[in-house]
Amino acid sequence: MNPRSPLARTGLSVLALALAAIWGFPVYWMLNSAFLPNVVLQSTDPTLLPFGGSFDNLRVVVTDPAFLSALGTSLVVTLTTVVARSCSRCCSSRCCPPRGCSSPSTR
Repeated sequence: MNPRSPLARTGLSVLALALAAIWGFPVYWMLNSAFLPNVVLQSTDPTLLPFGGSFDNLRVVVTDPAFLSALGTSLVVTLTTVVARSCSRCCSSRCCPPRGCSSPSTR
């Protein structure tokens, strides 16, 4: 099967859409669950569409003081990690050039 044939392109497109749906479903499920009332969340029947949903669960989380503290901690850890990784990458590229690259002094 030629990769440029219409059948191959269609097959690859279908595969890409299926993988995107599999990847995106957990994100959809979290958002769906955030808008459902607790009674519906605790039932044994899954609800794929949030009919009758509300912002009550989100309001409870955002107004909780522990949420802002946890969010601040997450931001500090994330920013520290990004800055530390950026600095280490910058320093290592200056001290140890990648193989195959000659430094100006060895030319």
